[in-house]
Amino acid sequence: MGKRYEEASEIVLKGLKGFEGFYSKEYYHNFEDRILDLKRRIQDSTQEGRLLRIGIVGEVKAGKSSFLNALIFDGKDVLPKASTPMTAALTKITYSEKPSATIVFYSEKDWDRVASYAREYDLEFEKYYNDYKKKVSQLNRNIIDRTTLKTKEDMMRSFNKIASIQLVSCKELTDMFNKSSENLDTYLGQTKDLQIDDLDATLYDYIGANGKYTAIVKHVELRMNNEILQTVEIVDTPGLNDPIISRGEMTKRFLRECDVVFLLSYSGQFLTQEDILFMCETLPNEGIRNIILVGSKFDSGILDDNKSKDIRTACNSSKATYDAQAKENIKRCLTSGYNREVLGRIQSSLPPSYISSVLFSCAKKKKQGVSYSEQEQNIINQLKRHFKDFEDDEKTLLALSGINQIKRNRLFPVMDAKKEIIAERNREILSDNKKILLTLLEDINIQVLQNKDDIEHYDKNQLEKKLQALQSKLNSMRREIKYIFEKASSEADKFLNNMKVDIDLEVDNYIDFNIHSKTRVEHGSYRRGFLGLIKENYTEEIITYTALISDVISNMRNYISRCKKYANEEFEKIINIGKLKKEIKEIVIGAFDLSGSDFREEAILIPLDIVANQIQIPKIDIEPTEFENSIIDAFSGAVVTGDEIHELRLVENKVLGDISKRIKNELDNCNKKIDQVMAEQASTFVDKIIETLKSNVKALKDQIDDRENAIRQYNTLCNALVEYKQLINEMEM
Repeated sequence: MGKRYEEASEIVLKGLKGFEGFYSKEYYHNFEDRILDLKRRIQDSTQEGRLLRIGIVGEVKAGKSSFLNALIFDGKDVLPKASTPMTAALTKITYSEKPSATIVFYSEKDWDRVASYAREYDLEFEKYYNDYKKKVSQLNRNIIDRTTLKTKEDMMRSFNKIASIQLVSCKELTDMFNKSSENLDTYLGQTKDLQIDDLDATLYDYIGANGKYTAIVKHVELRMNNEILQTVEIVDTPGLNDPIISRGEMTKRFLRECDVVFLLSYSGQFLTQEDILFMCETLPNEGIRNIILVGSKFDSGILDDNKSKDIRTACNSSKATYDAQAKENIKRCLTSGYNREVLGRIQSSLPPSYISSVLFSCAKKKKQGVSYSEQEQNIINQLKRHFKDFEDDEKTLLALSGINQIKRNRLFPVMDAKKEIIAERNREILSDNKKILLTLLEDINIQVLQNKDDIEHYDKNQLEKKLQALQSKLNSMRREIKYIFEKASSEADKFLNNMKVDIDLEVDNYIDFNIHSKTRVEHGSYRRGFLGLIKENYTEEIITYTALISDVISNMRNYISRCKKYANEEFEKIINIGKLKKEIKEIVIGAFDLSGSDFREEAILIPLDIVANQIQIPKIDIEPTEFENSIIDAFSGAVVTGDEIHELRLVENKVLGDISKRIKNELDNCNKKIDQVMAEQASTFVDKIIETLKSNVKALKDQIDDRENAIRQYNTLCNALVEYKQLINEMEM
């Protein structure tokens, strides 16, 4: 059984360190750098993968907080329930022995957007109400009975049903802001750390439906002493599309990193087209590995069954109905141009799991002998009236709740699979690095054997003559070696110019986004005739076209990712270090008549490898964030409509053009760096080889003063290298 990689690498590094001067120090530094890189990569992998990251996604009505309280917190009301999309804060939940939280408030810029949406709500509502009065006035040519006009309050309820969720939510937020007893202006742009003693009371002020600070909370980082959180990290997302684009993009960034996502949809209206559209708009195209569909509030779904006489039949019948509904709606959406990649993942996650967080809470309270809440008691009473065989006992409630089933059949298997994924990923990292480490040890071994042979067969004068002969030959081939680097630089210049054309052409693949249409039918009434005694009804069909800012941001990110990958892969082909080394070796070996000399190839190839391996080729690295702001700042919300769609297209064209220009500038900079690297190598490559040779010969001449001890040291190192290679080959995670 092999040693762990940390222990094995430490033994080898310590052993090699003890033989300084018996091989080139560059080999040691390369080996040390590779070991450090191995440790860093495994630690990063472990850090990123140690916890299973779970995303909770769904509309506000889906009962995400209740589900999370049941699934993770064993039915305790840890997370307050949100009443609207905007009071549902983005919450990241991790483990800590001592409970605490960090509250991140909106920036002033974020809040300006909220306020802008609220003002837009006021303007649109005024227009809506005035149009209503005008329409009634035009249709009724007689005197209007003012008592027949609906009040503003009545019309506001109607308006809220058809207005965008962003406008309605932001209006509610500003109302909450103005009613708060705190001076919330002073908190904008700030963060607040909390030590949590009373969890319910503390969190409610910040993410509760009527909390003092809820209006301005952007997201919450919650740390709790909960056993399951030692292996799981939770991302609880706001429902619906977020009107604050920066928060919406943060949600997507969190979701990209999730290992599994629970998609919740209310069982009574399971996976409607609106639900599916929301999921397609909210979920990122990349990053999500597993989707688990959950039909929430299944108690309500069962109660909608008016045909079944017993509870078991009602459960099976309801599940079959919702399964069929989900399949049909997904099929319909697949033909309607929605995000096919996300739809495909949703479709492959069927059938869903059905749960009732309320019944799970009832089961826990039944076990503890605690009274039900008014809402819980009402649901229990309805189930008793509907189904004569329904038993209000812990076992029945647990079975109907579905929480233990979803833990056992969905959550735990994914958690177990995650551990294997992490282990497999780390094994791949270890395996890849083993090959490199073994190669480096063999390089050291080759030089050690060469040095041992030299010190056994040469005196100081002979070593000096050998060095001078090598140096003379190397000097004689400077022109050919210089030409190799100059040719590589020239080829790189031509290739990079062609690459810039490809970068321009690639834009066309990322320059479009989906436009969605939504039809709503508006019903109304007016009165006509003498004193408005005759009531007439009317119907109006209104089509709204919308597009998502997030689609454009996704296009931009994908374009940058594609160009970076393409450019950096091509750089490795343009400046192929292996090819350069081969060409130089052919020239060097060709210059020596080694067949009749005392010199072996290693005498010149070892320093050549050492020097060639130090050549660094530049890479392109562009962060999408700087370009995201150009898109976010151009619009006030996450969704654009009407004329703004054309404006969004113009912004997308400009941003992608700016990115293309930036990438081409980066290519020009890389071209200059490559020219500089190649020019430097053309003029110094031979000098560096000679310097490496001199350094090694100097060490050998010093060792000749105590030849017997040096030979013993070389023999010991040779034996040690055999052990080191075995250690590296057998080391484990």
